Amino acid sequence: MAATMQVRGLIARETVQGEQDKRLILICVDQGRVYVSAKGAKKQGARLSSSTQLFTYGDFWLNHARSGWILQEAVPIEQFYPIRQDPERMAWASWMLETALELTVEEQECNEMLRLLLRGLQMITEESLSPMTTATTFVLRALASTGVRPETERCVSNGERAEDPAYLSVEAGGLLCTDCARHYADAVRIQPGTLYALRYVLNADDSAVYKYQVEPRIRSELFEFAARFLTQYLQREVRTLRYIRECFC
Repeated sequence: MAATMQVRGLIARETVQGEQDKRLILICVDQGRVYVSAKGAKKQGARLSSSTQLFTYGDFWLNHARSGWILQEAVPIEQFYPIRQDPERMAWASWMLETALELTVEEQECNEMLRLLLRGLQMITEESLSPMTTATTFVLRALASTGVRPETERCVSNGERAEDPAYLSVEAGGLLCTDCARHYADAVRIQPGTLYALRYVLNADDSAVYKYQVEPRIRSELFEFAARFLTQYLQREVRTLRYIRECFC
């Protein structure tokens, strides 16, 4: 293993380590998930204090010691300050971060995931867009980028077209017609607009994927499916999702 390394990435988790240090998890372009200790970064006024905050995207210089990677220098490119000023947007953005962490691994390139995440963090501060819609879009596209993609064109069970009425089932893996939905306890009938929005999210170009708006009911149905789909894949509900349900749903 190299003794030094320069990486470009995003701080996706920040925890206190001892009285003055921080423990960071970075999502990096070429290295995937990287665990880093930032010595003295917790101390007010410290050199690394402002550049080791959650949501900081930038360049990081690391040295490898027996205990792991030690942060030597950090140069922020973007720190997404507006997210921290709004508790609701902060919550939805945190769900995005936690999802990204769950879907990345150490020493594995994740350029597509990071690019999608950075774009989502930019869009989640847009006043004209719902943070729920933006976060939901990220979760669905992030899962799809790892090969976990629901069927949205035909009934999963019989292969026939299912438009209206149409049902979504996490257990089945996507779309169900009326007859087949009876066999799945988790099947939920959705509006035609929800199915259209789901198809858009999964198939739109990266440059346009976040640029859409839907009415509240469709937004809610899309979120519920994405949340259940993620939970099914991970076999547990992530911590930030529980907080979102308690406070903002």
